[in-house]
Amino acid sequence: MQKRITIFDTVRGFTMISMAGFHACYDLAYLYDWDMPWFTQTVFQDIWRASISWVFLFIAGWMCTLSRNNIKRAAKYALAALVVWLATTLVSVDDSVNFGIIYCMAACTGIVALTDPVLKKI
Repeated sequence: MQKRITIFDTVRGFTMISMAGFHACYDLAYLYDWDMPWFTQTVFQDIWRASISWVFLFIAGWMCTLSRNNIKRAAKYALAALVVWLATTLVSVDDSVNFGIIYCMAACTGIVALTDPVLKKI
């Protein structure tokens, strides 16, 4: 069994906690009308969202180089994205998630999987 790279797991774990906090603040501000001007009226929300997205994309991209089967990884991401879309469409509390970070990870990993054989020849 291959040894895990601890730093990636640690950063991913902290980013998941940050994502949960972001979504909690988003729900409180926009679904429950909590007065959170630091979140809704400043660039803080955009910076926080971007920090989460970019960390997930960076780690997913790095993992493409270590994966044995990127097609399988892309399919797992796509399935997770489909579940998110179904859940957000059925609940319809807010807008459904049509192209979120998981969709992006699925598409990017799929592109890597399909172009990797050609790029290795170049």
